[in-house]
Amino acid sequence: MGENIIKLIKPADIITLFCALLGFGSIIMTFSGQPDAALVLILAAVIADAADGAVARWSGCGVLGANLDSLADIISFGVAPAVAALVFL
Repeated sequence: MGENIIKLIKPADIITLFCALLGFGSIIMTFSGQPDAALVLILAAVIADAADGAVARWSGCGVLGANLDSLADIISFGVAPAVAALVFL
């Protein structure tokens, strides 16, 4: 039928998922009233995003990776900063 999802995951995808997790963490810190922690997590997501791009170029990127990267970018660099701006400004 279809491929096993584990076989589709590449090393860059793990870093991408970590980037999305950092974005979610930033949102949680924002709602907890901790703007410094939220900012640090967004900055860590920037580093993770750069790392996943480098690893994807080195090891190859599949369709799953490209879609995961877009989703992680929306969470970490779209939703998390917007939530922080709404809460703290």
